[in-house]
Amino acid sequence: SYTGPTNGPNFMVFDKKGDLYFTDSRSRIARRDTSGTISFIVDNEPGYRDGWENEAQFNTPNGIAVTEDGAIYVADSGNARVRIVQPKTKPDGSAGYFVSTLFGGDSQKDCSGTLKGTVSRGALEDELKAGLSQLCRSQPYALDVRSTCKTPGGNFSIAFTQNYGITSNVVQIVRPCP
Repeated sequence: SYTGPTNGPNFMVFDKKGDLYFTDSRSRIARRDTSGTISFIVDNEPGYRDGWENEAQFNTPNGIAVTEDGAIYVADSGNARVRIVQPKTKPDGSAGYFVSTLFGGDSQKDCSGTLKGTVSRGALEDELKAGLSQLCRSQPYALDVRSTCKTPGGNFSIAFTQNYGITSNVVQIVRPCP
């Protein structure tokens, strides 16, 4: 990551330490630490690609949430996916961030993991299963994450809004902790 100017911050969230994380209109993920220094965690051309921070791509990232363990969840609206940016050690031993897709995309295969846990959106689960392809192709916008993973048998819960053009829904997915 490096320091530089921002361009139209979209969504923002503070972590426990007081650092501010945000997405911007150039498809970047950034952090402003408590000393005021802005660093870009992911700063590449818009597109879709999972991988280390120097190769990962987002397309119109919006909602952002940070968990206690430093994982950053992003509503990657332009790619119709919810993504996770995790602090990890690179093969060379240096610290970095690895970006992966939590769920979403254009195919049933990309979204099959969403049905492993309890899924609700104010409708019967059968209705959700029937509309799964629409759910997967919609654009996640705002999101929030809650975790009880430090507790044995705990759950991970993510809630987000989705845009279907002129309408939107709130979706909550609860999964057992990894």
